[in-house]
Amino acid sequence: MLNRILTTVIVTFSLISCSNEESLVQPDLSLSGIVGKWKLTEAYVSPGGETTWQTVEDGFEYTFGANGSFSSNAQIQCDGNYDLDGENINVIARCEGSEVDNSYTLIIMSQEENELVLTNQGCIEECIYKFKKLK
Repeated sequence: MLNRILTTVIVTFSLISCSNEESLVQPDLSLSGIVGKWKLTEAYVSPGGETTWQTVEDGFEYTFGANGSFSSNAQIQCDGNYDLDGENINVIARCEGSEVDNSYTLIIMSQEENELVLTNQGCIEECIYKFKKLK
């Protein structure tokens, strides 16, 4: 009887400990994982209430170079540099019409081969942006 109970407990714990985690795509939080040109395709932005993913037509682009260069055409053209610190992309860029550098942090929420989901450090409400890698 004790052997049956012990066997049942071992089998139960074995089944519980087995999960699909191995089949999940782990984000590539390395420099090579974000290098390339990324186009905004969806936004999840809350003005203070519930929200849903919204398709973005003609979204802006971020370009992350292998040499640490950065560019964006979010509202106006910005060029500068970035570094990757874990899940944080630290950007320092100068935008057209400005005489000072802007610095901000983008946080990688998830990443797959052709999709990058970012949020901005300091968002008070939901602000999540989904980018597709351009070929």
